[in-house]
Amino acid sequence: MTIPPPPRRVSAAPTATRSGAWPRIAPWLIGLGSVLAAWGLTQLTPPDSWVRQSFPVSAQIGEPAEGNNLIVTVRAVAGASELSDAHAWSGEGPWLLVTFDAQATVEEAGAYLERIELHIGERTFSPSERPSFSSPEERLAAGLPHRATAAFELREQDLGQRARLEFGYDDVNEELDSAILLDIDLAEISFAQKAEIADRSWSE
Repeated sequence: MTIPPPPRRVSAAPTATRSGAWPRIAPWLIGLGSVLAAWGLTQLTPPDSWVRQSFPVSAQIGEPAEGNNLIVTVRAVAGASELSDAHAWSGEGPWLLVTFDAQATVEEAGAYLERIELHIGERTFSPSERPSFSSPEERLAAGLPHRATAAFELREQDLGQRARLEFGYDDVNEELDSAILLDIDLAEISFAQKAEIADRSWSE
């Protein structure tokens, strides 16, 4: 009787273990995660120019527009070739006249209409101080609107352009303030007539 030989043992081929593969791919995964995190941060972080901008509030003529502790109602926008006041002053233009009511909403202490600007292209105009009763920087009253007229002295080449009028409550921290904005098409305004600016009913 012949006894068969014992079966041969076949050794299995070595396989990679998880512990052996992880050290090789870990740096790649960490690097990829860093790149994705940096990209996400740039998408979530607003540009500096956006951070410095005031919060815009659109205004329409005849309708109240409410911003930061400020309500402005633009009553009229008109042009003039020559401007005078009730105190014997007069000056040739062209002039852009903006008549408006302004009031505080809640806080009266330290409440002032600090910023009135007219933007045409890259140029910024402030209200002229030549008329005796042009728009002032005076205290606002809560719930009690006062009326004034801002007179902007323009150039002939500005006529026919588009302009943006801006009212603001805080002239120091503009990025924390709202900006009440009114778009004006100067091409639709006549500058041929003379006008007289009225005394403001502001401090009465």
